[in-house]
Amino acid sequence: MKLISLTIVRDDAWVLGASLRAALEWVDSAVVLCHACTDRSEEIADGLRVETGRVHVLRQPRQEWDEMDDRQRTLDYARWLEATHVAIVDADEVLTANLRPLIRGLLEGMPAGHVLDLPMIPLWRSPLMRRVDPCVWTEAVVTAAVSLVDGMAWRTGPEGYQHHARPPVGTTGRWRPTVAGGVMHLQWVDWPRVVAKHALYRARDWRRWPGRESAERIRWRYSLALREDGLRTEPVPAGWWGPELEYVQPTGPGWILEAARREAVALSEVDAAALGVWPLIEEASRG
Repeated sequence: MKLISLTIVRDDAWVLGASLRAALEWVDSAVVLCHACTDRSEEIADGLRVETGRVHVLRQPRQEWDEMDDRQRTLDYARWLEATHVAIVDADEVLTANLRPLIRGLLEGMPAGHVLDLPMIPLWRSPLMRRVDPCVWTEAVVTAAVSLVDGMAWRTGPEGYQHHARPPVGTTGRWRPTVAGGVMHLQWVDWPRVVAKHALYRARDWRRWPGRESAERIRWRYSLALREDGLRTEPVPAGWWGPELEYVQPTGPGWILEAARREAVALSEVDAAALGVWPLIEEASRG
């Protein structure tokens, strides 16, 4: 088995040092695509490339964020490196430390073409606290790895959708073992950043694909990540973090806030109000 992690990055220096170090504990090598980064993301990836010899850094200077295209480029590179399995490690995701010694064994027993789904652990407003009340996030799973077969690919589809498709097209099955731990998702740790991101998603979806969904539907869909009704949190269990925790350093929304503002300015006042974009931008601006 040759296991290679795939990570796409857009100004994720606040967490990349943690997620990449953690991934290198359980993968053979890592492919990192830095998409128009203006912070220290490339420096961090290049530093770990020199330090470990197991990180391959790709660069995408184009400003437009096309997630499926970027994922496909990392997959193509992993295939060139002769990967048999790929781990999907977003920059704000860290596998709990207790599972890192076990993950390769789980993958070796998984049929070709299958994906490995692990519990999502939403860390909430702090890397040391996890959300535990019943909600879409505490009940979600994350596609953590894929056993490759010919024909697998990330595709945008006829509508050109460029967000969120996690497993590639062409998978043949899913496996969700019962485990303690899972994939810690850190997007909510940097709260202003996640608020700005969902303002951007609302405005961009409306402008990129007019008429595909109503403004009310888009607003509802992207509101799910920010809802805190019934919120209950608990400390992250001992043993879930390794030494990479020190590299989690929230920095705020950065480029996402400016991109959200540009998209919002291009909307009509009626559409912006229906999408609820400006209140999110104002909240993210306050930090």
